[in-house]
Amino acid sequence: MGLFRCASFKGLSPACTFALIAHGLPVAAADSSGWRVFQRPYGCGISRSGTGDLSPDPIFWRPFRGETTILLKIDMPKGQVVSVGNADGFLELDQGRRLPMHVRWLSEIDPSKINWPSKKIFSVKLKEGAGRDFGAALTTARSAKITSKEDQVAVALPDSATWQQTDSCLETVGSALLTSAPPPYGDGTRLNRSLPIPRGAGAWFDSNAYPPKALATKTAGDVGIKVRVDRYGYPLECNVVEGSGSNILDDATCVQIMKIAHFYPALNDAGIASEGKWETVIRWRLP
Repeated sequence: MGLFRCASFKGLSPACTFALIAHGLPVAAADSSGWRVFQRPYGCGISRSGTGDLSPDPIFWRPFRGETTILLKIDMPKGQVVSVGNADGFLELDQGRRLPMHVRWLSEIDPSKINWPSKKIFSVKLKEGAGRDFGAALTTARSAKITSKEDQVAVALPDSATWQQTDSCLETVGSALLTSAPPPYGDGTRLNRSLPIPRGAGAWFDSNAYPPKALATKTAGDVGIKVRVDRYGYPLECNVVEGSGSNILDDATCVQIMKIAHFYPALNDAGIASEGKWETVIRWRLP
C-alpha cells in the first residue's frame, strides 16, 4: 500500500513523502562490543560504525532536545504484506525491567529484487523520561527486546561508559548550536539574524503530519502561528494567531512545530544567541 501526503507553508517548498510499509519477524541480537559515539548537528548517537548510517546494527540516537530513539532494520521473509503501522509497547531489558516506548516501522524496498520488500526499518522512541532510565539501566543490562503488538525484536545494547560519552558530546552540540549560522544568499549577503531562521523546514511536515481526521474529511486551510524560540534554536511555545476555521488543523500545526521544528537562533545586538520569536503561515493542502 502506498502513502502520499503533502504539506506546505509560507516561503517554503511543499514537503511530500511517499512510503511503502511492511511487517517483519524477530531476529537475534548481536554482540554488544565495539560501540562508538558520533555527532550530528542536532544530537549524538551510538553505533558500531560510528556514523548515523543505518546498518544491520541498531543506532541509539540522543537528540539535544527530545526523547531517545533507537533505529534498526531487520530482514523480512519473502511474501510479507506491505502495510503502514505504529504501536505503543515496551523496551524490555533483562531482569524484567520495562521502559515505555512508541514504535513506527516502514519497509526498505528494492524493486529490482525478486524477494522485495527486503527490510523492515524501525524507529523506536522511548517515552518521556524513559531515556534517563535507559542510560542508568545500561550499567547492568546486557540485552533488550522491542515488544509491541506487532513485533518482538532483540536489540544489542551499548555499555554504560559509551552512553556516558554522549553527555559530553551533547555539550559540544549545544555549543555549536549557539554559534550556528545559516548559509549566505547566492550573492554572498547574509540573512537578518535578529529573528530565528528556520533550519531544515522542508522536512518539518512529512507524510505523517497531515491530521488523519482532516484528511478523511478533505479539510484544508491556512494557519497563522507565532513561535517563541530559545537560544539553541528550539521552540519553547507556539500559538495560533490566525485560525484556519478547523480546530483539527489549528491544533495539529503547533503540535508538529513543537515536536520537530528547529531554527538558527536569533542574535542580540552583541551578536550572542538569544531567545526570539518567529511568525509564519502554515498552508495545509490536500494531496
